[in-house]
Amino acid sequence: MKDKVLSIQSRVAYGYVGSNIADLILQLQGIDIISVPTVLLSTHAENKHFMGESLSPTLFSKLLEGIDLLEAKNDINYMITGYFAEKKLMKIAYHFIKRLKAQTPFTYICDPVMGDYRAGGLYVKEEVADFYIQHLIELSDIITPNQFELEYILKEKIETEQQLLKLIIHSDLLAHKTVVVTSIKLNDTEEGVIETIIIANKKLVRIAAKKIDAEIVGTGDLFTALTTAQLDKGRTLEEAVSATALFIEKVVKYLKENNLREMTTESIIKFSASLPPCINGNEPNKRPTSSTQANS
Repeated sequence: MKDKVLSIQSRVAYGYVGSNIADLILQLQGIDIISVPTVLLSTHAENKHFMGESLSPTLFSKLLEGIDLLEAKNDINYMITGYFAEKKLMKIAYHFIKRLKAQTPFTYICDPVMGDYRAGGLYVKEEVADFYIQHLIELSDIITPNQFELEYILKEKIETEQQLLKLIIHSDLLAHKTVVVTSIKLNDTEEGVIETIIIANKKLVRIAAKKIDAEIVGTGDLFTALTTAQLDKGRTLEEAVSATALFIEKVVKYLKENNLREMTTESIIKFSASLPPCINGNEPNKRPTSSTQANS
């Protein structure tokens, strides 16, 4: 039974970013996860003081080689990649993913963790950002950039849904991918709203959520992991993103009301029961949506 998720991203000793939040939310959804770190840090890099470093290429290679020897690799249904700090590790991951894709079918979801407007732009080396674009996105089936990251990939500021749809369907890199843009605000986005936009098969779907005035680190990692969990349970992408957007809205609202600046185990568990547990005819929590189809 193909029911496992392979996650390759950051790990911290304290806090909820990268694998720390991905592993928790996937396990709460009853999904077995194979988790490989790219960096080991004391806490996330937005804290004033943090220590740690990327894994050595030798250790990272050995971990992936060990996974290649596991029978469990044949049970992988989805793979997630997130934060990398070094191009050397990205090269190793690229060849591993390419080899694994040739051996067993799975859906690869690439979160191109490069930067955001809140952090002032790129927070990785340019060579890391460029490797996402030139290689990892090329292998992916679904990508989950935020607005800054997508604009960096496309080299253009995005202002309207028609412009966004046109840019994607005319992109040699993205035309045949499913693109899920998080935390995006267009010219016609309503005040007090933040949107997630899905572009696939020349169709654009907008999913609205209430914008909570709070900056919580790790929500992008949570978004990709929880959307993956819902897909693994048989939801459509629109259903998965809708349920995830509502969940994150509830978590961030709760954190703000309790004067918390970071996610906690309690804040995640508190709302997990509200998520659709499996595909059984029940509709997941829905967000307002609208869609646009490109003219042939």
